[in-house]
Amino acid sequence: MKQFVVGLILLFAVSGGAYAQSALGLQEKCAEGASEWLKDHSSEVIHGLRSHYNKKLDKCFIRVDYFFSETEWQLVQLHDAFDWRLTGSCFQRKDGTLVGCYVGTKRCSSRTEFEALIKPYMEE
Repeated sequence: MKQFVVGLILLFAVSGGAYAQSALGLQEKCAEGASEWLKDHSSEVIHGLRSHYNKKLDKCFIRVDYFFSETEWQLVQLHDAFDWRLTGSCFQRKDGTLVGCYVGTKRCSSRTEFEALIKPYMEE
């Protein structure tokens, strides 16, 4: 019985390490996808770019922050890194008025709500 328990512990230790290596590889692949996305969408108005591999959804997402200096409008978009599908978008005027805001099929009524809705995509 003692050997069985030790073997089980070793099995979990090895598989946990393999999972960590696998997750790291997927995160690296996600970062590469973000770099490719940026090459195809390079623009002076891109203010920030962040990628994240979401383990739960098994997808890579890219958050892109745009700032249009002439109008001082802001746009934040959430994309799938590999099929480039738009998952969410929040377009805000200088005075804070939303022009459009959604994540998936859910409409949002504020930038704060948008940030809360994309948080699970960028943190899990």
